[in-house]
Amino acid sequence: MNSNDFVWIDASAFQNFGGWVVDTQFVHLMGSAYLISAGTGRPVLDASTMTEVAEAGKWRVWVRSKNWFLDHAPGRFQVLVNGKALGRVFGQADSEEWRWEPG
Repeated sequence: MNSNDFVWIDASAFQNFGGWVVDTQFVHLMGSAYLISAGTGRPVLDASTMTEVAEAGKWRVWVRSKNWFLDHAPGRFQVLVNGKALGRVFGQADSEEWRWEPG
């Protein structure tokens, strides 16, 4: 695998956090900060960033997320690439553990 085969985009380094905030509460477990919605029960503005990849093609997307409250999944979100949703809602897993979810 060369560096053109892998792209890491850390949400805590996004160019625009929207209504999300950087939280460092789990750095000791995850190795990095993450974005958390600060809407207290209301949807917040989208976070966004831009990146370039070396070449066009099919890419596998993995998203690390957490379902903060199983009965309600208040931290649900989608990932869009080139303006198109990946077709999966993240943050609503059947566990309250941090998970890598395929996109």
